[in-house]
Amino acid sequence: MSATIILVAASICSYFLYHLFVLRAKYHGFKRLPGPKGYPLIGSILDFPKAFSYHKFTEWAAVYGPIYQVNILGATHVVISDVNIANDMLALRGAHYSDRPVIVMLHDLVSGGGNLGSSPLNKYWRNARKLAAAQLSTVSLEGWGDMQIFEAARLVDDLVQDPDRYDYFFERYSSVTMLQIIYGKKVSRAEEEGHVKKIMTIVHTLERTGAPGAYLVDFLPFLRYLPKSLAGFKREAEKLHNFEYSYFHGLVTEARERYITEKPSNDGTRAVIYGYLDNEKNYDLSDFDLAYCLGTLFEGGSGTTSSTMQSFCLAMWYYPEWQKKIQQEIDEVIGDRLPTFDDFPRLPTVRAAIKETLRWRPVVPGGIPHLSTKEGSFDDFFIPKGAIIHANQYAMFKDESIYPDAESYNPERWLDPKYPTFQAPLNQYPNIKRYASFGFGRRICPGFVVAERSLFIETTMLMWACSVTKKHDDDGAVIPVPWYEYKPGVNTGPKRFQFAVKIREEKRAQMLRKACQEQY
Repeated sequence: MSATIILVAASICSYFLYHLFVLRAKYHGFKRLPGPKGYPLIGSILDFPKAFSYHKFTEWAAVYGPIYQVNILGATHVVISDVNIANDMLALRGAHYSDRPVIVMLHDLVSGGGNLGSSPLNKYWRNARKLAAAQLSTVSLEGWGDMQIFEAARLVDDLVQDPDRYDYFFERYSSVTMLQIIYGKKVSRAEEEGHVKKIMTIVHTLERTGAPGAYLVDFLPFLRYLPKSLAGFKREAEKLHNFEYSYFHGLVTEARERYITEKPSNDGTRAVIYGYLDNEKNYDLSDFDLAYCLGTLFEGGSGTTSSTMQSFCLAMWYYPEWQKKIQQEIDEVIGDRLPTFDDFPRLPTVRAAIKETLRWRPVVPGGIPHLSTKEGSFDDFFIPKGAIIHANQYAMFKDESIYPDAESYNPERWLDPKYPTFQAPLNQYPNIKRYASFGFGRRICPGFVVAERSLFIETTMLMWACSVTKKHDDDGAVIPVPWYEYKPGVNTGPKRFQFAVKIREEKRAQMLRKACQEQY
């Protein structure tokens, strides 16, 4: 009996000594991050949802704190729910945390390694980012102002006529403008619906195939080596890849032909591809690389802004008092003329409403994961090499210490000095430069300037001309709208909901129609 007691005691002592010294040595004197224990070998895979992973991450953050780790089938996932921690690690120390983990389904199989957003830090990524930075700067985009104003006026005019098609009209604005900015392609009214359908099919593919937990192969990469006869996901990926690459490559081929035959002049509206063709050697991209670099920019610009505008309409449905404040500012500054980009500095409430929409309903709520390329630490905690880093925007934007009453839509938090998010002067702030909704550090969205300009002119034009109102059924009762019913996926937006659009003044409706008939 005594021998048994001694053996048990020795085992207990060995266990504690192991954790005190051996594991402490493994972490180089740092502590292991807190997090759910999970099960041997499989970790917390059984608790990991196939959709809306950011909700589960937020639940765990309430238990384990603003930075914690989760083991999934042997891989360490570090989840950050605090914007300051994310900026410290992913921006200030971005050299160690700017790579991407292997995303087998979306990146390797569907895009064939071409998706810029999910690309690792390789030669292709560096050259493609160089092209995007050069061609999507504020100065480069200013020349597209008249086109964006025209498309925004057409969007609002059509929305008034048929508000039930709001999702298509927002998607059309984003798609048609990006076709011109990226490829120099101006489509006819008869052609545009086909292009919208194609690019939005690709956007939805990205949303679905890039969602954490959607495909087992992303947790068990060796499954990619299964023959297609046994791997339905490989057959699906091949079909999706052929569709999107064919479309992207076709757009590049058309643009090359226009460049040669039409010799487009540099009149301030220089499409991204023309900037590339002016000096191809400067960027060193293969035909495949170019197709996916431009296609990724097209895809990102088409999906995210349309989703944000739909969330803005949802906010106006629930918060009509803020709609009145936005319209009051627009009336005082603009009056009875069409909005322009010159109005940007004088419309802080409009800009605050846009920024608050991105916070209240983030488009990429779970972020796109980063990868740690070397061992590191945060405070007293160890960050292993190869850790997959999730910047959980959904939780960040619910932080009550930064965003009091975070569940409420309140643009005042960007306008009133009593809030911690206020910045002055208001002719410059609020803006979305380096805003968490567009990512962190070297992985910040390369198209955020396009997004800011599009969201500004769409929002201003809509609120100048119209009001978003509640829709009633045949008995006169208000048709209810869900508070939070969003689509699953890495990018998200509200599921379809019903609202009405009412013209504020007939004079402005006539100005819209006239603007839609004029050429830019």
